[in-house]
Amino acid sequence: MRRAVRFCPSLNGVGQIYLIGVLMHDNIFVTGASGCVGWHICRELNRHGVKPHVSVRKTTDLSRLDGIDVHVVSIDLADRVSLSAVFKQNEIQAVMHAAGNVSSWHGSTDQSYRDNVVVTQAIVDACRTSGVKELVYTSTGATLCTVRDGQISGVKNPYIKHKKMAENIVINAMGSLKVNIVHPIIVIGEHDHNNYVFFFKTIAEGGFLPIPRGRIEFCPADDVAKAHVRILKTDVTGQRFVLGGEYLSWLEFVQKIARVSGKTPPTKATSRIVLYAIAYMEQIKGWFTGKEPKIDVQTLRMLNDGAPVPAYFKRVSETILDYRPTPIIDAIEQCYLWRQSL
Repeated sequence: MRRAVRFCPSLNGVGQIYLIGVLMHDNIFVTGASGCVGWHICRELNRHGVKPHVSVRKTTDLSRLDGIDVHVVSIDLADRVSLSAVFKQNEIQAVMHAAGNVSSWHGSTDQSYRDNVVVTQAIVDACRTSGVKELVYTSTGATLCTVRDGQISGVKNPYIKHKKMAENIVINAMGSLKVNIVHPIIVIGEHDHNNYVFFFKTIAEGGFLPIPRGRIEFCPADDVAKAHVRILKTDVTGQRFVLGGEYLSWLEFVQKIARVSGKTPPTKATSRIVLYAIAYMEQIKGWFTGKEPKIDVQTLRMLNDGAPVPAYFKRVSETILDYRPTPIIDAIEQCYLWRQSL
């Protein structure tokens, strides 16, 4: 099949031709398929006629894979030898690494390091030894706003620190692999089991909902997944793609959820004093019980004001990936309907 071409400026300002058309790979391995971004990536690959291989843990609830057509592989992603064998056996050509530990709680620092850093190193090593040609790594917008490239020391949030360390591992793989890093901001969509679904649950149950102050960009999960898959249609390597969306206050975001849910929208965000008091109390309770708190101080700080995605990064994502996010209300409605169907 003949590919269309798109002309766009490169990082150094010199025009380059990027191939836009059919997927360059048929055998694709996706991590994190039981989560929001990974699930949507798999569905987008299905739309392109690809049935990806996906990793699951022994404890994974396989019902979280409902709605996507995948080959299930039960494996410890930190086991590079087993990973390499799986990649070779299934002739994997591209890996889309969307799995990760999003906890910012210091009580789970060791697990975060294993899930975000050790696993990423194992995946890179397995790619190198098994003939995989391409790696797309899903990071977070938080690493762009908080640390400079390559600088890890001084970062207190374990999630941000470990995602940045994982990015550096991926960057160091350039040359032996075609690699690109995706930085979604706040991803909203169905099959979110652990993150911002908290707002939907609390509004539905009518409980007290702490609403952070500040503004940030919200991006639909379906659009984020399309951008990931479009990377596989290009010859671009070594690029950071920052994916944003509507720039809203957290209050405006929660008000949209409330209206879709048929509830009375809140009129005020929670004061910072109350928010931090709740976070510190939750942390103290977590230290005694060993259970991760619903909210912690590091997460709260991460959810403060986020600057809009810089124009340069928007232009890169629009030009190379044709990333033009739909209104966030569509993703909110899809997430609400999905929760109603559970």
